[in-house]
Amino acid sequence: MKKRTLIELAEHTLGGIDLCAGVATDTVIALGNKAWWRRFPPGRVLMRPGEVRTSFFALVHGSTRLQYHDGRRPVVAEAGETLGLQTAFFDGPAWATIRTTTPALVAEIARLDLLDAMARSPALATNVGRLLAARTYGVDPRERLDVQILEALARAVNGVTGGGEAPLPAPIDPAVWATLLGVDKSDVERALARLERHRIVRHSATGVPYVDLDRLSERLR
Repeated sequence: MKKRTLIELAEHTLGGIDLCAGVATDTVIALGNKAWWRRFPPGRVLMRPGEVRTSFFALVHGSTRLQYHDGRRPVVAEAGETLGLQTAFFDGPAWATIRTTTPALVAEIARLDLLDAMARSPALATNVGRLLAARTYGVDPRERLDVQILEALARAVNGVTGGGEAPLPAPIDPAVWATLLGVDKSDVERALARLERHRIVRHSATGVPYVDLDRLSERLR
């Protein structure tokens, strides 16, 4: 098996980050080569409220928990997401404590390196604008999509009327759900993976998907 070079590894890993979706490979490689790659154990705090930073994190492997201190419920960030982008981009104080919940590999990217890459890549600039708009106006795209899928699951099993397990009428097809919800197939696949980790969507021994109605009811309250 051919050993990957550092450049190939950077392209492979950052290519799966939300920030780099649709961005040219050479731009992804350049950004990855300038990043500071770090591994963290579970429980490591990456950011605290009030911190002012000039860099942000791309979560390559693992997961983290964002604990807000303004009453919003915590958010779990998974591999493929960026952390602290708004704080770094606007030079403002962080709003949440970000802590790893599993072993994690992150790429720390400097704001100036991001701006330099944006100047050469309209696709990257578009992604940054989309992510910043969502976070500035308090709309978390992960949470919104999860709720949309949860509601669709509820409709698929004819409403949430009690506890127990309810089989889905057909296998979950991310491509079909993406069309219905007006999002990318990869977004649906990541959302479904999160719901499986929360044990809302499960699979029987024969691979048939079903919904845990107790957990579905709890998340939709």
